[in-house]
Amino acid sequence: MKQYIILIMLTVIVFIGIDAQIIEEGHVLDGGSIDVLETYVKYDRASVACGYDGLYFYDLTDPVNPVLIFNYATNRALDCAHDSAFVYIADASGGFVILNYSDTSNIHTAAVMNDSITGARRITLKNNYAYIADGNNGMHIVDITDGYNPQHIGHYSISAGSARKVQVNNGSAYIACQTAGVDIIDINDKSNPIFIGNIPALYLNDDICLDNNYLYIADSDSGMTIYDVSNPGSPIFINRIVTGNSSLRILKLYDYLYIAAFGYLEMIDVSSVFSLSLFDDIQAYYAKGIGLSDDGYIYVAEGTSGLGIYSTSM
Repeated sequence: MKQYIILIMLTVIVFIGIDAQIIEEGHVLDGGSIDVLETYVKYDRASVACGYDGLYFYDLTDPVNPVLIFNYATNRALDCAHDSAFVYIADASGGFVILNYSDTSNIHTAAVMNDSITGARRITLKNNYAYIADGNNGMHIVDITDGYNPQHIGHYSISAGSARKVQVNNGSAYIACQTAGVDIIDINDKSNPIFIGNIPALYLNDDICLDNNYLYIADSDSGMTIYDVSNPGSPIFINRIVTGNSSLRILKLYDYLYIAAFGYLEMIDVSSVFSLSLFDDIQAYYAKGIGLSDDGYIYVAEGTSGLGIYSTSM
């Protein structure tokens, strides 16, 4: 009899642990008047794009108590990213804006590119290049080696849809084009991007994540899809998971995908891409953009509900 009691107690402990995987730690910018759209996390810093309310930049030394370093006025900040010295802003009609924040007592504009880049929506940084999804104008490639003198070196015009996010790996760029799926582009010659192929959308490809030759696609109401792109010219469908929520933004850390799913933050176990499971989810108001710290804190842009801060027991 004692053996049975021990087994039952162990089972209860396991299920309690699973139920508590994602923990809400708090919010900033949650007064209801600021529209938090996207966030980017790196170097214990968070840059936060807030549309007409500009860019907010935080110190995350204490990950659950962000400290505001500065707020910068923009035309309409739709996305942002940063390195150790510069912040990069997709400023919609204001173009591609670069700020220098290395001296926090003298934060200033380093450069603005608004001639060829007119509708910047999302930014991806990779090896001293910025890949800018410019809506109907396609993808721009900018050399940001010198933040004060960025060089526009390449452009790819999409044939359909709207460029919303770019990911890059081994000489190939992948562009989430909403209803037009994902365009695959050869960028070995960055001055002359060449179309390779397309992965069609079932619904609305608005975000992608690339890791270890697997492309994870947020396909809105059709869930999350995985393709093997080890051969970019011949992507292979691997798997799909539909959770009932609308997948909008997606990032990977270790064996888990974190998905902002308009109203929910989801945690998907992808340790085996052939056997996917929803590990946990939590209500996250109007979840849009998402950022991850290396130590497992999750920052979710939740519209007028602010920037949500979450942790996991993983």
